[in-house]
Amino acid sequence: MDPDMVRQQEEAEREALALLLRKPLGAERKIPSTVPQPAANAGGQAHEPLLRAMGAAPQHPAAGTEAHPSPVGLAPAPAPEAPAPLPRPTQRKRGSALAALGRFISFGLAGAVLGGGLGIAAEIYLQLVGDQAKLAVFGTAGFVAAFSAFASLLTGNSKA
Repeated sequence: MDPDMVRQQEEAEREALALLLRKPLGAERKIPSTVPQPAANAGGQAHEPLLRAMGAAPQHPAAGTEAHPSPVGLAPAPAPEAPAPLPRPTQRKRGSALAALGRFISFGLAGAVLGGGLGIAAEIYLQLVGDQAKLAVFGTAGFVAAFSAFASLLTGNSKA
């Protein structure tokens, strides 16, 4: 690792510990468990003076009892909780026939507007005249309107 990066990391750790020391006396002093420890720090020996100043004693593992040193003066993090089970899928409520008819008509009208716009764009781009222009505009409008209206049958009720 780059020596400059190691120096910056150590400075950041010192500043974080200094911020913890500046808390009011009534506030709880706790070292966050998310502070990463450098690999070169064997058992937190470099931070022992800071920890003593804070009132926390560093933990040194007994010989052969712990494979990896624990974070500086912290208890091990609790195990993550098991996620809650997912709710069972419920039957989709069928809307009334009137609501389905309203969706069918509104989707059809929206599709006609969209198709008409696409038809006009095609007419201008292809420079169509006469019956070809009418077929491009109305044919596209009718096709998109029918497609949208029948697609509305696959949608559900909105809560809006």
